Amino acid sequence: MHISVVLSLAAVLTVTACSGATTGSASLPAVTDPRAPCGATIQELTESASAEGALTVIATPDDWANYRSIIDGFEADYGISVDVVLPYASSAEELDIVSTSGGEAGRPDVIDIGPSFIQQALERDLVTAYKSTTWSQIPDSLKDPEGRWSGSYYGLLAIGANPDIVDVVPTTWSDLADPRYRGQVVLNGDPRQSGTGFAAVVAAALANGGSYTDITPGIDYFARLAQSGNLRVETITPDAVASGDVPIMLDWAYNLTTARGDLQEQGGNLAIHIPRDGIFGSYYAQAITKDPEHPCAARLWMEHLLGDASAIARLNGLAIPARFASIDAYGLIPPATQEILPSSRDIYALQFPSSNELALMNAQLEQQWGEKVAAVLG
Repeated sequence: MHISVVLSLAAVLTVTACSGATTGSASLPAVTDPRAPCGATIQELTESASAEGALTVIATPDDWANYRSIIDGFEADYGISVDVVLPYASSAEELDIVSTSGGEAGRPDVIDIGPSFIQQALERDLVTAYKSTTWSQIPDSLKDPEGRWSGSYYGLLAIGANPDIVDVVPTTWSDLADPRYRGQVVLNGDPRQSGTGFAAVVAAALANGGSYTDITPGIDYFARLAQSGNLRVETITPDAVASGDVPIMLDWAYNLTTARGDLQEQGGNLAIHIPRDGIFGSYYAQAITKDPEHPCAARLWMEHLLGDASAIARLNGLAIPARFASIDAYGLIPPATQEILPSSRDIYALQFPSSNELALMNAQLEQQWGEKVAAVLG
């Protein structure tokens, strides 16, 4: 999801918008695995990958960041069968499986892990370097200089509200403090264990004067919601959403699109807003494993993930592709998506926390959440 050739805009739209990856004789970057000579051009890579005929990926559920559409596109474009093993595996489980399945048939060719697990993957020597033909269009913060991983997409924390239950739909963090929402605001998981819950606290901190080195304002914000009776902290399930038990939910925008689709099938709806007063995003990193069973298909998959078709698929699912700036420049952002997303300026300005900042924020949560929030909720 996340190309640099000098073409006219019309040529770019014609060539790249219709394919998952660059085609023809475009040269591949220099970073390759000498054990897997897949060719020097995209055409040669495609031929080698097609000869393998299969790809195994892990932790890519259909309902996550529009992965189903992306996998369907890959299979349709290249005739390569994609096997998804353990679609809901955690990042830790992914690394353990890669480290213990070397040489086994059906082992993952590509992983999809959270940012806090990247360093561990590198230290354990579990990945293979590969730079896609779109490498120059991926922001430095979303790729490894040596090509060992790239983050092809990231999510934005959003507010989802069921308009059949909530008369006035909240659109900002400050709105959620309104007494009308008593017992209706659901945080998707305890932020000390849940990445989604953690993201909500950070976003709320940014909305209330905090930073990546001080999320106390976010913790205090949720403490006020808990004291007022507005807040609930629980795992949000499809059944709970469908039954109306979760009127307002805090979750990744790309997860909320799935909830919205489920409700629409039942004649309902879900309003989705990314609160402009506190915008927070977090990415997932993709990497080819150290000893992939299908090395050429794995490389072609990385090209597909970072091509235009996958970028647009991510946007349709309200995930942000790494190559957002290029897709924006080409005028390819779907209008319906553009209505929900923050401005391009806000997205360009988004900064991701460093590993040290993540550690600091997690420590602050451990120190304060229990006393300030959990104890109030009981």
